[in-house]
Amino acid sequence: MNKKEIIAKIVSISGLPAIWCLAAILLGIGPAPAAMVSATMYVIYGKKAKPAIMTVSIILSVIFAYCIVSLIGALTANASPAVVTPLVLFIGVGIIIVIQELLKKFTDLPTILGGFATGMLGLTMVSPDAMPKMGIELVIAMLVGLWWIGVLGDVVMGAMMKEKK
Repeated sequence: MNKKEIIAKIVSISGLPAIWCLAAILLGIGPAPAAMVSATMYVIYGKKAKPAIMTVSIILSVIFAYCIVSLIGALTANASPAVVTPLVLFIGVGIIIVIQELLKKFTDLPTILGGFATGMLGLTMVSPDAMPKMGIELVIAMLVGLWWIGVLGDVVMGAMMKEKK
């Protein structure tokens, strides 16, 4: 890797997330690191990334996570979490896979599953009353990761890597 590539990667991969981190602090958005999940998904896809489809997938993933976490919370009030949680996850993720297959022109399964896991983690860390706010913050953070860090980072890195003639 040459010096120009290293500088371009530093600016796009560590500079843009640092700016987002500051903005998230100022805006009061707690799960700012969730942005790196969607940015990583974008980077993994490379030139095959479809940001619009990934956007729909991220939004759906957090909605799915919210529903599953809420259902687990309701059912474990009267039953063992050791029984309820795996059962609800098995059925819930199965439903997610079917829905994604029905909407495959508009969604992406790896992005939904990555967002779902991130959503589950974030939503289980707060009280049921705080879940709606956390869900919105997770969607914002992951969309920032996709568009600010992923798409814009790609543009910035591409511009920095162009040879001047």
